Amino acid sequence: MLNIFFISLKKLRNYICKATIQDRKQKKFLSILALWGIIFFSRDLLAETNVYNSIQAKSYILIDLRSGKKILSKNENSFFPPASVIKLVTAMVAYEKGNLDAWIVVPRYATYADGSRIGLRWKERYRFRDLLAALLISSTNDVARTIALHIAGSEKKFAELMTEWARTNDFPNSVFFDSSGLDDRSRSSASDLAGIYSKFRMNHFLRSFLFRSSVQIRSNRGRRLYRRATNRLHRYYDPSELQVIGKTGFIRKAGYCFSGEIVHKGEAKYQFAIMGAPMAWYQIMMVVNEAMYVK
Repeated sequence: MLNIFFISLKKLRNYICKATIQDRKQKKFLSILALWGIIFFSRDLLAETNVYNSIQAKSYILIDLRSGKKILSKNENSFFPPASVIKLVTAMVAYEKGNLDAWIVVPRYATYADGSRIGLRWKERYRFRDLLAALLISSTNDVARTIALHIAGSEKKFAELMTEWARTNDFPNSVFFDSSGLDDRSRSSASDLAGIYSKFRMNHFLRSFLFRSSVQIRSNRGRRLYRRATNRLHRYYDPSELQVIGKTGFIRKAGYCFSGEIVHKGEAKYQFAIMGAPMAWYQIMMVVNEAMYVK
């Protein structure tokens, strides 16, 4: 039943994507209908379905922050590529070693980054704190490279700092090969990613960025760059009731990954990590519904 529901939603999404410009109002209406269908209808389905058989991911873990109890898990100690979720480590290493008020020069190497980019230009200058915001909110790889070269001189040396940070913080089996997560040789587990996020959420400055749905930064010459957050869950829930914040990630060999927390009426109640999901938001929302609605 649950699979039929999500297949129907996927077909609806494909129809929405094919709608013409003239159908903009209809497209908006159908998008809202699909999102609310996920939130409310899946809540009832999950109550009657074995969630372990429904979450299609290689690995996941859900933890109650109040009791510390593990609610559900699967292969949480198995290691897979974590994709852009490693930017949590990138941000923490950069925060520890950088100056938030410094102006950072964009290296040419950063402008060649693949995947998500905000559009940095060679030799431009940006505030370090603004680059951290863009890194965490919009997961931009040109920003990750700029930060890495500013801190360590090369991406390889910065990745070594990230691996050293992991070992120092009791994650000895997590290893990183770049600052952005594009290198599929990097390895971590759902258990480690949840633990890494536990360290991250203690930094209130960095954590505050994850509540934002977009980011805008400005160069020293006044050029403005804007990107929406990669975390689409900002659009799915009423923020006065429920917020799902964290770091997203995707590369082909990793699938969809996420590590973050569930905030209910301003209080952080659950923490989770998911790796290797075939569909990003459906699988994450099933974990959220398991935490919030299934008794």
